[in-house]
Amino acid sequence: MLAINQELGDGAAEALDSGTVRIKINEEQKRNPVGLLARVQELQVDADSPVRVVIDERTGTVVLGAGVRVAEVAIAQGGLTIQVQKTPLVSQPNPLTRGRTQVVEQTQVNATVEGGAVHHVQPTASLADVVQALNLLGAKPRNLIAIFEALRTAGALTADIEVQ
Repeated sequence: MLAINQELGDGAAEALDSGTVRIKINEEQKRNPVGLLARVQELQVDADSPVRVVIDERTGTVVLGAGVRVAEVAIAQGGLTIQVQKTPLVSQPNPLTRGRTQVVEQTQVNATVEGGAVHHVQPTASLADVVQALNLLGAKPRNLIAIFEALRTAGALTADIEVQ
């Protein structure tokens, strides 16, 4: 987004989510949309470092890189069930400020184990919250590995998983 704003001018690009950028175009750019797309496509962008989850199965250690997140998903494995739900909310700035109204997500994580134990985590949707809920329910490292792999396969986890 920064690279686009530097190329096209401040306020030209707005991040809608982690993978979507909205570009506002002026009248001149409307006459040549292909040229605009070519300019944007050629921009050099510094990508963030890949996020990583490292699991040492022998010691039961789980290390999460900063920024590891989980999309809305339900997980069931053995007697464990994890449910991550995201609800869009509107964040309204105070009057007379320069802030913008934005849609933000409130996330709720629920974990249950066969027999009725429930662990409720809110309001973030980090993988750390899911791991904490699983640990409180007594999940073993092998369970975590299987769950993380399934999350990645389902597209709900965008991180590299390294099992040691």
